[in-house]
Amino acid sequence: MKKEADEDETLEAIHRSLCKFFDAKVRSDWKDHEVACLRWYDEGFKIDLTSITFDIYFYKNHSENLTNTDFKQNFSSLKHGLKKVKSELHKSATKRLWERLDRNEYSWDETKKSIPAFLEDSQNLFTYKFEASIEKILKQLESDEIAQKSIVWKKYSKTKPHSPTERDIAFEIIRAHYHQYESLPFARNSFIQANAKLLTVTQEIYSVLDLAKGSRAACRDALHYSKIFFGLV
Repeated sequence: MKKEADEDETLEAIHRSLCKFFDAKVRSDWKDHEVACLRWYDEGFKIDLTSITFDIYFYKNHSENLTNTDFKQNFSSLKHGLKKVKSELHKSATKRLWERLDRNEYSWDETKKSIPAFLEDSQNLFTYKFEASIEKILKQLESDEIAQKSIVWKKYSKTKPHSPTERDIAFEIIRAHYHQYESLPFARNSFIQANAKLLTVTQEIYSVLDLAKGSRAACRDALHYSKIFFGLV
């Protein structure tokens, strides 16, 4: 229950900050996707602040936030371990153990099949499902490796951040701002620094997500990338 309460409080805090940034009214039913999207559009928004709130909340757990060194060490070790476990499934030395586990999966009440018929269908077996799960994780690791190599902040950030989460969040807010207002939230007479509203909303969100204490560098890098992304340079 505490975890759910913490999640609700965090989501509410993020949403309040976004509404303040976009001059939107906070509604009690803002989490209801069935009414939220149409309501935002009815109120003159080209963006859905409900979806943006959840998108920002779930940025917390991206594997891309690891440094290259941490990623290579931890993920290489995990990948090697999973491949080793997968290879063990096909070794004769462990065959009896896996066969016993497969038989333990058998249930007449659930399948209405005899045990020979059950064991003939490989998709019923523990070993099949276990191997499929390992394969799914390995494919996800390959996807994460590609994402790690293509992190845009490694190319455009001047500060070479340990974690790009702050810049991801800043970019999502800036992108929404551009779609809503067709402009980027720069400070007056500047095409580099963020305006006060962007600095405030990002700092508030970073605070509730236990991220960096300062948002100026993240906003500056995200604005620089946004100019490139939207073809404004």
